[in-house]
Order: sequence, then C-alpha cells, then structure tokens
Amino acid sequence: MIQHVVTFRLNGSSREQRDGQAVLAKDVLEQLRGRVPGLTHLRVAADFGTTPTNWHLVLVTHHESTEALDEYIRHPLHVAVKSQLDQHVSERAIVDSYF
Repeated sequence: MIQHVVTFRLNGSSREQRDGQAVLAKDVLEQLRGRVPGLTHLRVAADFGTTPTNWHLVLVTHHESTEALDEYIRHPLHVAVKSQLDQHVSERAIVDSYF
C-alpha cells in the first residue's frame, strides 16, 4: 500500500477566509472518494490553528500500488479538483510512502 500525504497552505488573508477555503477544499477533495480506481482511503482535515506556522489543511490518501497512485495523479477528476483548488493554495508539500 502507498500513502500519499499532501499539506496545503491556503492563501486567504484572514483566518475566516482560510477557514472558508478549507471547507471548500474538503468538499471538493471528498468528491474523489470512490470515483478513482485504486484509491482505497481518502481523508481531509483542517488545522485547528494553535501555531501560526502550521499548515492549514492535510489530505491523506491510500492507494493499492505506485501504479494506482500514478493513475490517481493523472485521473481527470483529480486533475480537475487540483485545478479548482490551485486558486486557493499558496504552497503544497507532498510525502509519498509505503506502509
């Protein structure tokens, strides 16, 4: 199994804007659940903000194989979701690992 972890810094200038962006991102990302072959788990969570340097949102997905992860990344639904979220994201960090 492969775990794909993506952290996001959102570009809203206030906490309220970022909270709204996090809700939107969660709704959009969760639309991928059950719709991409090889995607076995998807979880999205917003940071509750105890430290200003924290990232604002995290996405954790599990995939059957590295090939399934590659398929997820290229899948038209994922590409569309990424494009939709890009306008709200200032930074993204990714860690892919076996587990």
